[in-house]
Amino acid sequence: MVSGGRNQIAHFLLPRLYASGAKVYAISRQGAADTKAQWLQWDLSSDSLSATEAQCLYHIAPLKLAIPLLKSQPQIKQIIAFSSTSRFSKTDSSSDKERTVANELAAGEAALIAYCQQAGINWTILRPTLIYGCGLDKNIYLVAQFIRRFSVFPLAFPAKGLRQPVHADDLAKACLQITANPQCFGQSYALSGGETLSYKQMIKRVFKALGKPALLLPLPLWLFKGLYQISSWLAPLRRFQTQLNPAMLERMNQDLVFEHQAAQRDFGYQPRGFYPDAASLNPPKKSPAQE
Repeated sequence: MVSGGRNQIAHFLLPRLYASGAKVYAISRQGAADTKAQWLQWDLSSDSLSATEAQCLYHIAPLKLAIPLLKSQPQIKQIIAFSSTSRFSKTDSSSDKERTVANELAAGEAALIAYCQQAGINWTILRPTLIYGCGLDKNIYLVAQFIRRFSVFPLAFPAKGLRQPVHADDLAKACLQITANPQCFGQSYALSGGETLSYKQMIKRVFKALGKPALLLPLPLWLFKGLYQISSWLAPLRRFQTQLNPAMLERMNQDLVFEHQAAQRDFGYQPRGFYPDAASLNPPKKSPAQE
């Protein structure tokens, strides 16, 4: 069973599951994305799901929805659930909203672990870093959209904070490596990308993937924040302003680095470096089942 079936990780996980010959139940509020899974159109935040035959749950939906789903599926013996490294990196954020997200992730992890231990369910928690891969994220894709629109990208000078973008397909592969692997039961893993680079270098790679010269606009943080405040008045910038906050600007110069040696040791995790292509910067085309 895959919750969050239209998520970017599921976009890569579902084909891998089909190739393995598994019977797949996919849950989404928006309905089917293909015809190979048994799609269950449910809102996990309000609906109860009838029991299925699924033995393993890949929980890509919000972490707080994992326990209600498990309660409706008493036959499940294993869960691989996605949290985020934001659980650590945003605990001291200047944004109240981001600190709330970090606290909710920590509470969600603790509650899930306690429930699984009580119910005898084998659990593994995965904490990815900055995810990209098929234009369904709100990070790299947003950067690409800004560059497409304006052909330039502003940076909070010197934009030296380190990043480890991780491809969603590497996370999907990790799910299958963990399945039925006792070494991974009762463990939590940080899943970072295969390369550590500065924020500035990361943006340059996006320009290259789009076939555009890297036109960067370095600004002092105080000026960047000022422009952010007035961006809601400018129609071309308004849609990007709603996706940002001042704390994100501050993090351009903060290192967000997480080691993945434990994942490499326990299940052979080997993520790729950050070399995005056009496909990773565009949303997938709709299948006939989505039309």
